[in-house]
Amino acid sequence: MTYNLKALEAHNKYRKLHQAGPLVLEDEIRMEAQKMAEKLSSNGDKINEVLSSDGFLDTGGCGYSVATLKDQRKLHETDFATNSWYSNVKFYNHYHPGHNEISKSFVRMVWKDTKVVGFGISGRYIVARYCKIGEAKLFPDYSKNVLEFNTCKEN
Repeated sequence: MTYNLKALEAHNKYRKLHQAGPLVLEDEIRMEAQKMAEKLSSNGDKINEVLSSDGFLDTGGCGYSVATLKDQRKLHETDFATNSWYSNVKFYNHYHPGHNEISKSFVRMVWKDTKVVGFGISGRYIVARYCKIGEAKLFPDYSKNVLEFNTCKEN
């Protein structure tokens, strides 16, 4: 199973827990994620500086998450990145929904309106690029897009 398929499967498992529909892989988004990962791998640890210099930051209804690991072999062998991003659920407050810098990778993963994703991997970096169909809003509705964990409901 390719890394993109494995990461997609892991993402959709977590999304289902939050009543968000499954993501689909899109080749153009995957290529963007791969380009981002390669740029990070060749330029080092200043993630926002590296990505903003090429216009990769959250634009046009798309966002990204980045994971790094010292042991590069584990990037391909595990769901390290997906589990790491999801673990930030503990920092998200469903009673006062809204932007939170610490939980943004969790939010991007389970955002209900997100429809497509692609993953890139290079060196010790994994990048998830998330995009949604429709227009990006200046003030997104967190309460409708980041739903609480609920094992009773199905998509």
